[in-house]
Amino acid sequence: CEMLLGALERELEAPVAKASQIADLVSRLPSPSVEAPRVLPNSLMLRLHQIAKAHRKRVPLHSRLFAQWMHHAYPRECPFPAVSGTTKPMSAADWMNATGNSASLTQEEVDDFVKSAMTKMDEVQMKDLVDSDWESTLPWLEDEELVFSHPQASLLEELTIILRAVSIIAVVSATINAVISAVFFARRTVRGDVDKKVADKE
Repeated sequence: CEMLLGALERELEAPVAKASQIADLVSRLPSPSVEAPRVLPNSLMLRLHQIAKAHRKRVPLHSRLFAQWMHHAYPRECPFPAVSGTTKPMSAADWMNATGNSASLTQEEVDDFVKSAMTKMDEVQMKDLVDSDWESTLPWLEDEELVFSHPQASLLEELTIILRAVSIIAVVSATINAVISAVFFARRTVRGDVDKKVADKE
């Protein structure tokens, strides 16, 4: 998944992008399990535009929701991003101490687990072949988290910035007009002195 995200970052050259830009790139970006070019399903496009809508029409590449979207776009390459605080990674030793269970499985338990996983995978693959839509087989949580973010200015702050820019432009314009007026006045003064001297000589 890091290689896929890296490819998007190199193409976009920005930490955020429009949903249409991302969709276009992803539709042409292959992976070991996903062929390209492809047409992204409507459900995937809807999710992407929802992410953009929540972030002022831009999709942050380093966010939990986009990582979740990438999990839907590349389910075998990109892992599902759990919400912070909802999971607690544990070592085998910690798990055994906490549960009192053994971390090892019998061969029969391993066989049952593999059989169950293969059955589930066949169901997922069959659904994917039928409608190319993973929505009912992959989870979607609305919780958002940003790896890093730039504080977004409020409407009042944006208006203040605009007014300051207008004020600066007005001051600069007034200064330029004053300089131009001074130059023209100086020229008229010099020309008047010259004309007076000429008249005196005559």
